[in-house]
Amino acid sequence: MKNKILTGGFMPINIFKVALTAGVISTFGCAQKANNSSSTLYSTSFSMSGSAQKTVAIHNSVEKLMSLLMPQATAAIPTNLLDSQNTPVTLDTAWIVIKEIKFKAAETAGEESEDEASEGSEFKGPYFVDLLSAQPQVLDTQAIPAKVYKRIEMKLEAAENDSSLGWPTTAPAGLANKSMYISGTFGSATPFSFSSADGTEFKVSGAGGIQPEEGQNILMSIRFADIIRKIDLSALAGSADKNITDSNRVSATDPCPTIEQGLSDLFTCFRKGLENEADIGKDSDGSGEIESDEDSAKNAE
Repeated sequence: MKNKILTGGFMPINIFKVALTAGVISTFGCAQKANNSSSTLYSTSFSMSGSAQKTVAIHNSVEKLMSLLMPQATAAIPTNLLDSQNTPVTLDTAWIVIKEIKFKAAETAGEESEDEASEGSEFKGPYFVDLLSAQPQVLDTQAIPAKVYKRIEMKLEAAENDSSLGWPTTAPAGLANKSMYISGTFGSATPFSFSSADGTEFKVSGAGGIQPEEGQNILMSIRFADIIRKIDLSALAGSADKNITDSNRVSATDPCPTIEQGLSDLFTCFRKGLENEADIGKDSDGSGEIESDEDSAKNAE
C-alpha cells in the first residue's frame, strides 16, 4: 500500500501545544501490527495541534458541563506570546514533517522488556502538519491494541518541495528540506525563524498513560506559550542572522534553564522545548485541548 500523505493545520500561539489525535481503525492500512493477533483492537484517530494555552485548563463544573453539551475543537491559537524576559513574540508559521509514529506502553525505552521493545503500533507517513491550524489535524486512523500507552516516538523527516511527494500547496517555502519550520516576530516586529533538518526521533512521554477506546481520539498538543515563556530570546537582538538553524544555532548563556540548565544556544532550547512542552491524551470533550481531568501521558493519577 502506498503511504498516506495528509496535510493539516497548526494553531495560533500562546502555547505551542501540539495536539496529536491517535486514531485506529479495524483495518491495519499502512500501520504495522504491533502485537500478537489475539489482541483486542480499537479504531482510533490520531491528531496533532499547537496551542496558546499556557497550562492544562482546569474547568469548573459549569464550564465542564457546557463543553460536554457543545464540544468544539477550539484550542487557543498562539499569536501573542512573551519570552522569559517579557518580550513580545508572535508566531505566524509552524510546520512539522513526520515520517512515522510509534505508540509504546513503557514510559522509557529502558523500562521495556525485549518483547515490548519489538511491539508497538506504528503509523506510516509522511505527514505534513500545520501546527497553527484552527483545529487539530487528524493525521491518520488505524486499529491499535487495547493497552495503556505512555510514550509516543515520532521519526521526523526533512521534506522536499515536490508535489509528487505530497507537498501541501499551503506549506511555506521555508519548510523545503526541513523537518520543522517556525517563523514569527520578536520584540518590535523583528522577523526570526527556527528550522531543523533533523531526522531523528521526537519523543513525548509521561507516567500517566492513555487507554484507547473504540472511536476515541488521541490528541498530541504542543503548548507554544510555555515553550516561548521558558526561553530568553534576547540573543536574537545581537545576532546578524536571526534564522535559528542546525548550522546557525545563535549562541546564548543559559537561555532556557527551566527547559534544561546550561544550554549555550537557542536552537537547542527550541528543540528540547518542543518535546518537553508536548503532551498526548484523550480529548474526550472535543475541545481541541487536553484538560486536567482527561487521560494523558503527563496527567498521572
